Amino acid sequence: MANKVIPFVSVSDIHAYNDDNTSRIDDQWFRAVKDMIALIASLVHKGFDVAQGIIGAAELLDADKRKLSATERNARILTLSEYKDLEIPLIGATEKPTHVVITGAEIEKEARRWWCSSNGKAKQAKYDVVFGFRRMWCVVIANAVLRKLDRPVIESIPINVLTFESKLERELTNVRENTDKATGLLRQSVKDTVFAVSRLFGEGASESDLSKIGLKRGMCQKYHRLCTLNVQYPSLKLVERCLRDDEAEGYIDVKGLHKEENLQKAIKEATTAEAVEAIVLSKGNNEPPMANKKDIKGLTQNPVWAVRWVAKAIMANDVGRLSSFNAKADDFNTLTDEFAKLVGEA
Repeated sequence: MANKVIPFVSVSDIHAYNDDNTSRIDDQWFRAVKDMIALIASLVHKGFDVAQGIIGAAELLDADKRKLSATERNARILTLSEYKDLEIPLIGATEKPTHVVITGAEIEKEARRWWCSSNGKAKQAKYDVVFGFRRMWCVVIANAVLRKLDRPVIESIPINVLTFESKLERELTNVRENTDKATGLLRQSVKDTVFAVSRLFGEGASESDLSKIGLKRGMCQKYHRLCTLNVQYPSLKLVERCLRDDEAEGYIDVKGLHKEENLQKAIKEATTAEAVEAIVLSKGNNEPPMANKKDIKGLTQNPVWAVRWVAKAIMANDVGRLSSFNAKADDFNTLTDEFAKLVGEA
């Protein structure tokens, strides 16, 4: 992969296409709207902060420019305009106004300034985002706020233009850049990972390739086997069922699949779709089922603070936050011993 940094590129020349974001199954890139607002506020306050890294992009080839249809551009504009009445804090403001409310109509008008020509037709983009989707979307909203404040807008930003040898290399780069993001951004969910791996598999990714996106060897084997069965027995729609809502008919919880007892066994022994489904859905490993999502969500309202904290971490798929307790392990363990005696588990 080759790269070249270009310091000043017009915002209108860079576009983030949803279909190119292999690491997400939907457009939910933030844990909450407040996190998106925080990024917009930062852009309004200090512009595009290169300390957070620069946008990774690829030059659009003529064959790819068909993506810039008016229909798709209008869809993107309307998606942005759905964020109505966002209250953006003005960082560092000591006098009123300390916040600015930006409407969906104002966001839509700003988006059209950048993405459409004076006659309403779509402008021709030059670069396609590989990573940095959040900031590219938020720059447009930040510019709407800056324009409302009669301040200079963010007209150009630096980008790192990447040249890939294959589509697989591009998609691996996209997923790798979205793995283990910092606080305030949405970490990849299990479903995001299934979606990403299935697209990488479609580009010929091996188990070794999957390790490049941060998966451990056992998980690489598990996901690769799932995708193998999905291709061999398309009528079962195994991957698609792993991506359904948890309560949907036919949903498969990929966390409950065992790489040997379910997946490898199905590859080796089954010769029909019915046999594959029976083995994949069996509980041959005899592991006790985990608590379901509804029960864990209920625990987020538990009157015991520690129970609420753990349950919220599990629901957010962010158990890493529990490591903050490590520094006070001795104190917590003392309390735990007393609690164990109280409930008769000592």
